[in-house]
Amino acid sequence: MANHQNKRRIVREKFRKRSSSFFRKANELSQVAEADIYVVIRRDDKYYIYKSTDRPGWPPSQQDIANRSPPSLHLGPKDFDTLNKERHEQEVQIEAQAITKSNQSCRQRSGKKTVGQGRRVFFIPNPPVLQISPIMKALRTDGGSSS
Repeated sequence: MANHQNKRRIVREKFRKRSSSFFRKANELSQVAEADIYVVIRRDDKYYIYKSTDRPGWPPSQQDIANRSPPSLHLGPKDFDTLNKERHEQEVQIEAQAITKSNQSCRQRSGKKTVGQGRRVFFIPNPPVLQISPIMKALRTDGGSSS
């Protein structure tokens, strides 16, 4: 029983910290990007709400959002799982290419595979740039705002 209570306490504490951080980030984004933000979190039938403005008509209704032209960008958990997977695969591929190129460059310069105490030295003169995912492209063309 004590273990279950301890686990619930830990989960409550994580939620408190993460939601606080999330609301702080929402506030920062609102100020930096001059964006109107509305965040709702529901947990244990309790609602936690952040509104960046008290302007009338904010937040818009679901109907107003659906009728918006150009269409709004709607993201869900699957979008972020895919984004993280794509980004990770790109980073691994780019890193492997960069290491291969730098190893070849290092061998050409020094004629050795290793330098010092058996550690490899990698020279990356022009680091590759990550490709932008479709979600990030949509956010860029939209300007990151739904209004």
